[in-house]
Amino acid sequence: MLVLTLLVACSGEKSPVKLTVTEPPASTKVVQGGDPDFTGGVVTVEYEDGTTKDLEMSELEYRGLNNAELGQQTVALIYTEAGKTVSATVDLTVVSPKVTALKLQTDTVKKEYIEGETFDKRGLVVIAAFQTGEEREVEAYEISPLTMTPSTTAVTVTYRSVTATIPVSVEAHAVVSAVITSQPTKREYFVGETFLSAGLQMKVTNNDGTVEVFSADQLKYYHGESSILYYGAWTKGDDTIRVVADALYGSVEAMIKVTVKEVLPTRVTLLAPTSSEDALIFAAGDPFDFYDPDLVSIRIDYNDGTHRVVEGSTDYFDYDTDTPISSLDTFVTIRSAEDPSLTLNIPIVVVEGVEVSVLPTKTSYTFEDGVDLSGLELLVTLAGGGTRTVAYSDTSRIYPNITTVGGEIDEITVRYLGFRVAFAVTYSESSDPDPEESEGGED
Repeated sequence: MLVLTLLVACSGEKSPVKLTVTEPPASTKVVQGGDPDFTGGVVTVEYEDGTTKDLEMSELEYRGLNNAELGQQTVALIYTEAGKTVSATVDLTVVSPKVTALKLQTDTVKKEYIEGETFDKRGLVVIAAFQTGEEREVEAYEISPLTMTPSTTAVTVTYRSVTATIPVSVEAHAVVSAVITSQPTKREYFVGETFLSAGLQMKVTNNDGTVEVFSADQLKYYHGESSILYYGAWTKGDDTIRVVADALYGSVEAMIKVTVKEVLPTRVTLLAPTSSEDALIFAAGDPFDFYDPDLVSIRIDYNDGTHRVVEGSTDYFDYDTDTPISSLDTFVTIRSAEDPSLTLNIPIVVVEGVEVSVLPTKTSYTFEDGVDLSGLELLVTLAGGGTRTVAYSDTSRIYPNITTVGGEIDEITVRYLGFRVAFAVTYSESSDPDPEESEGGED
């Protein structure tokens, strides 16, 4: 403590009677542990004869200051002259010393974070440097931000408005792994069969330690790398399914494999025709064909347990088109277009002769009438014996030699499988135009 004392002891000098503070010091703050600075402070001494004089406050003794205790204190100013002491008071405030810098010890402090984590200050030591030159560890500091985000690159430590930073790195939320933990119950399919996801389960692990588990109905399924939803295999090779989950931190995927088999015929069964009575009819030398698909009915059984019944068609069956039918043939062999090893023998009969057994309903014609064969029936003699009746229809392969009557006729010839046969008809002259008129008539 600095004590300033002014002593005046000359005999016969006048004595002071009063001390007054006329100008306070420029600063009334005292740094904790330090001495007051009375610079700028002025006091006035009043004597018994009424005279006065001014003194600088720094010339006086002071008492009553506890510079270790923070807060406002009243300090006595002491002045002595001619053996007499007078005093005055001034209010001073003891304040903490100003922090000039922060020193951080961060060697063991965690500096790598996942988005959303809270800054971990364990191991952090904060040392404050004061204007007095003192350095000491402090704990009443603040940290900002506390919650880590992807944009956070540093954490700021603040103590008495002085700051220092700790560099950090923050990883955004992300998926670490997506694993199929349970395969679907059904793993084998035929082409076109509906995919069943029941039993499938996916586990998603995130970088913040959270785990998500997705059941089959929470997932989406796609054809391999495409964006087309998977409902079933298109081909035998369409056996890779991309499984997608809408996880907390983004879409994730994993692949699964299934076994896909082609749907193939295992058996073909002829439902019709089954005998010579409903066999297909051909002429010797003709090639085989399905001239009336409705006459042929075939059941095809498949390896997936399904079956279908089809008509005679080259969509499903192939046959030899190079070898003509002979009069000795009783069947023609056809092959499955899907599996040529599957064959069927189609019963056939071969025509040797044709005659009209029932005349058509219409046998009377006039000029420009259309030929109508409705009701016509042919009796067909077959090779090897026997006959068949063939009724005229759009698919009967019976064709007239004319389609429209252009003049007087007495018969109509029809053709069936290369055989020709005629039947009598009548013609009415009344509908025939006058030949002379048709040529322009007489003048």
